[in-house]
Amino acid sequence: MRITAGQYRGLTLLSPKDNKVRPTTDKIRQAIFNILQHRFEGVQDKQVLDLFCGTGALGLECLSRGAKSAVFVDLDTSLVRQNVDKMRAEECCQLIRSDVLKYKAKQDFDLIFLDPPYEMALAQATLDKYSDQKDALFIVETEKAVLLKNVEIIDEKIYGDTKITFLKQQNEH
Repeated sequence: MRITAGQYRGLTLLSPKDNKVRPTTDKIRQAIFNILQHRFEGVQDKQVLDLFCGTGALGLECLSRGAKSAVFVDLDTSLVRQNVDKMRAEECCQLIRSDVLKYKAKQDFDLIFLDPPYEMALAQATLDKYSDQKDALFIVETEKAVLLKNVEIIDEKIYGDTKITFLKQQNEH
């Protein structure tokens, strides 16, 4: 697994030695960032929140491509810590060792990546928890059968058994 573009292109990231963490593949990550670049405003100067961050690959890819900062949240931040150190990106990263559903963001974010463990119904619960992030673009990775509610789906792509959904929180009228 490596950074696919930007300042740190080609940097190999540390991956888990077991299957407790399911990193987003290079192919899917590249597709996500192509969509962000060509359909949205890219990641330049964005504030990024990487929930269920695992290795930190999504947030670190953002930093390599010019994001302003990234906050990484997971129960175990050891892999992302090592990858942040390897990239020498400590000054623009914040690591939060916490249950994603208990963490309360103290700021608004431009991009929020959400890659919860499959088969645990955490995607909807997390979207509900972060419903105050009205201006953020959420990029959600789930199993392809997962249906998300009470959100404005902008785009969806299927890659094998994985679905990537680009969405915004619904504004209440």
